Amino acid sequence: MKEVEKVKAGRFILATNILEKKAVINEQILAEYKAQQSNERGFRFLKDPLFFTASVFVKKPERVEAIAMIMGLCLLVYNLAQRKLRQQLEATNKGVKNQVKKLTNKPTMRWIFQMFQSVH
Repeated sequence: MKEVEKVKAGRFILATNILEKKAVINEQILAEYKAQQSNERGFRFLKDPLFFTASVFVKKPERVEAIAMIMGLCLLVYNLAQRKLRQQLEATNKGVKNQVKKLTNKPTMRWIFQMFQSVH
């Protein structure tokens, strides 16, 4: 990475609500943050214009909580299905062609759903 790109990227601040300095070290905070990345990627669909997030209006906090719970459950089911698919492909030593037509045993469920879009 060029020095200009590093400067442009800037810095990231990681904060915690643990006030005692000796209770946690910076490396632990960074490791915990990086461990959450798979969860963060699961919610990136919210930024997708096809999801129509802006068209969802809820006025009561209970409804916001309910939507968050449903989304969390959907993400859980999605990840369990993807995990089961990948385990089955690995166990049977088979694969699926990905977007660039290469055989993979770790496809995403999104890709699998897209493959089935043409089935009517």
